[in-house]
Amino acid sequence: MDRSKAEDRKLREVKAVLQRLQRIYAEPTPVDPQPAAGGIARPASVPTRRMAIIAVLVAAALIGILVMSYTFIGVKQLARAPSRPASSPPSRSATPRVAPPEPAAALQVAVGLMSAGQVQAAREELLRLAVEDSVDAAWALARSYDPNFLATIRGADAGPDIAEAARWYRRWHAISVKQGLVADSVSVDRIIRSMR
Repeated sequence: MDRSKAEDRKLREVKAVLQRLQRIYAEPTPVDPQPAAGGIARPASVPTRRMAIIAVLVAAALIGILVMSYTFIGVKQLARAPSRPASSPPSRSATPRVAPPEPAAALQVAVGLMSAGQVQAAREELLRLAVEDSVDAAWALARSYDPNFLATIRGADAGPDIAEAARWYRRWHAISVKQGLVADSVSVDRIIRSMR
């Protein structure tokens, strides 16, 4: 509201200067009673002409100031506004995003890697799936550390880790119970004891 009052005040000032200029030009110019050599009459007062020029320059300056203030106010408001262009689409990265593989397909890839002896690569794939509380990924991860299972894989590139196997078997059991796939009374301890 303060901004519109300031704008109105500036507009009134510009209008007043323009009205003064109109009055100056509308007034008849007194002529010198004695014509100059050659018979042409000249204005009686040179300062009146200078005043008119000064008034025009002042009016132009005020109009310039007014235009600049409107521009400055507009730029200031744009700086405060959120930087979301309304008509431009959201920016896209140069490289297209590849959708993550379906969990079942990724699980099949990991199991295939494990069967081929690439246990470390299989574990990396399975760790991505295990974040989503996948029962199958937790089971496969537990088996990838289980010495009994690793003994069945020829040329496995990773060794067993009983502590990690036990951790992933317990996680598999907890997820299975939570999802209602296994009864809470089923004990995972027998599987863990068999690794020793």
